[in-house]
Amino acid sequence: MDISVAEAAGRLGVSRQQVLAFIQAGRLAARKVGAQWILDDAGLAPVARSFRSRPMAARIAWGFVALLDGMPVPWLRAEEASRLRARLRGRPSMEQAAWWLSRRSELHRFAGHRSALPLVLDAPEVLPTGASAGNNDIVDLALVEAYVPAEQVEDIAGRFFLASPAEPGDANVVLRVPKEIWPFDASPGPACVAFDLWDSGEDRSQESARRLYERALDSWETPTR
Repeated sequence: MDISVAEAAGRLGVSRQQVLAFIQAGRLAARKVGAQWILDDAGLAPVARSFRSRPMAARIAWGFVALLDGMPVPWLRAEEASRLRARLRGRPSMEQAAWWLSRRSELHRFAGHRSALPLVLDAPEVLPTGASAGNNDIVDLALVEAYVPAEQVEDIAGRFFLASPAEPGDANVVLRVPKEIWPFDASPGPACVAFDLWDSGEDRSQESARRLYERALDSWETPTR
């Protein structure tokens, strides 16, 4: 039976962006009808079976990201860190890792005047990521992506006159609030940026994300982590 991307996302328990990522990676067969992707629901079963575990709790997900970026994980118990290292040694695919980490942050989308965008990025409580980070080959000057503490979201929106977008596609400021913990002592590392780029669902961003992720896995050394 033919189903939409939204229906596939609901059945798999993933985001619409993740379904689009599976289509782009060839894991889900789909065809374009006008501007929309249409899938055969019979193709969902193999993908569903590939998820042998649920998405990680946010604090565990942030431990996965921090370990991959070579950062300390004081919020994890020793056995939790050990299990994450075992997963990293298995070199999970970008798609699988993104699924595990899918509940790590809450996103707040805003629309702002383009003159406000560099001011948002310069705010001291803002940590640029994704297309706004400086450690990847995707730079979008018309978009702000950044991490902020939960208590700063309303202040930033008011300070820079950011409003709720009329449509999701009208958002040009995406503020990410990590769930459960604040995992940063400095700017987000390459692995963190990679997962944020991946979430966009855009081809070029996901290509860049995959390169960053693979490099992070290549440089990850179990004895020193």
